[in-house]
Amino acid sequence: MQSTAGPDVRRQSDSLMEQIGEALDWSTVPLAQGPLVFVGIGSSAIAAELVAGYVAETTDVFVPVLSGKDVPGWIGAGTQAVLISYSGDTEEVLSAYGVLMERGSSVVAVTSGGALARSAEENGTPLVRLPGGSTSRGSLGYMVGALASMVQASGVCAVADRLRDIVGSMEVPGSPSSSGLEAERIACAVSGKVPVIYGQPDVHPACMRWRFQTVEEVSGLCFDGAIPEYNHNEIIAWTQDYCNKGRFVPVFLYDEGWSDTVRAFTEASIELIERHGVGCVVTRFEGSDVLEKNLKLIRIGDMVAARMKHKRSGS
Repeated sequence: MQSTAGPDVRRQSDSLMEQIGEALDWSTVPLAQGPLVFVGIGSSAIAAELVAGYVAETTDVFVPVLSGKDVPGWIGAGTQAVLISYSGDTEEVLSAYGVLMERGSSVVAVTSGGALARSAEENGTPLVRLPGGSTSRGSLGYMVGALASMVQASGVCAVADRLRDIVGSMEVPGSPSSSGLEAERIACAVSGKVPVIYGQPDVHPACMRWRFQTVEEVSGLCFDGAIPEYNHNEIIAWTQDYCNKGRFVPVFLYDEGWSDTVRAFTEASIELIERHGVGCVVTRFEGSDVLEKNLKLIRIGDMVAARMKHKRSGS
């Protein structure tokens, strides 16, 4: 099976920061006052979780991210909902749009076209139009920037300003870097096996991105799990499933800012897993907030996927 058509994974990595910076300069749509909720699937959900995570880290506002057809009963006329679908044809998002309109919620659509754009135009729903001709994965930066601009314009927090700082400080795309060397190391370690990406909940967007890029660009299985949840159950399989453990490789996204407690049980787990004959891959990172951490990891993950794809194709 061929991977979904769209920009080469290496170009996706190189253009991520450029897209964010471009989208931050777009004119934005004002959000209504009241509870805010994001609705999106896949890469749209990654963009939503990135922005919602920064809101949660820096304010007392909680912004849930819905990734299914069901709309909770508490969402109604007093809720501002932002629906994100790059294609505009995501079934779950279209279903949620219908429910939200029936309930009288304030709705904003973020899309490149499709049924969502048509419905928004027919119903007078505010619309943020994304550049077309790509894929959701290839347009992650546009979605992140668009959401951040809306949130900051509504007075929730200065997430757009923070993104500008990060974009200005990231490595120049295509230049030799420690990130590129780290990506090559990881790609060599996981090639031919099924990666299982582990990170704490604050880097869940990056874990999702690593999984999506491996599955859709490399056409290989990939899973992700949470630290410390794995330590309560999956550790059993890593140490006792002798039939399957040779097919999988755990990849730990190791935050240098972890507490001593998290460091201790993670390092103990890695030692235990390796003592049972499973090689672990550990990549260390640091960042001052969830945006910086996730964007750094997404860049590395995209480079890993590009190298895995190159190795698999033999080109």
